[in-house]
Amino acid sequence: MNFPDPDDPQRMLLEAHRRLSLAPERHDGSKLATIATYGRYGIRLVALKAADATPTGRPHLWLELYDHLIERAVDSAGCWNLDEARTILQALIAETLWRNGMVAPDSSSD
Repeated sequence: MNFPDPDDPQRMLLEAHRRLSLAPERHDGSKLATIATYGRYGIRLVALKAADATPTGRPHLWLELYDHLIERAVDSAGCWNLDEARTILQALIAETLWRNGMVAPDSSSD
């Protein structure tokens, strides 16, 4: 299990994005790189093949929260660039830590 510093999502994303360029294409033409693993959950960066991404529709980059126990994504969000991805990554890290019982759910009320 690796526990990268959750306060440095930019570094985590840049490293995963670099690994995407070296990753082999999957059966659907996408590429995947794991950003972090927390317990049974992995946070992954997925780049769709160009034909599946459109300027006005589906984003090229996706972050997903993958549950290794049930072998499927339990949450995901698309983004157009790494700045948007950083915000999504921060939310997925918080969700993953909560799912692993490592932090209490946000109980603040507005």
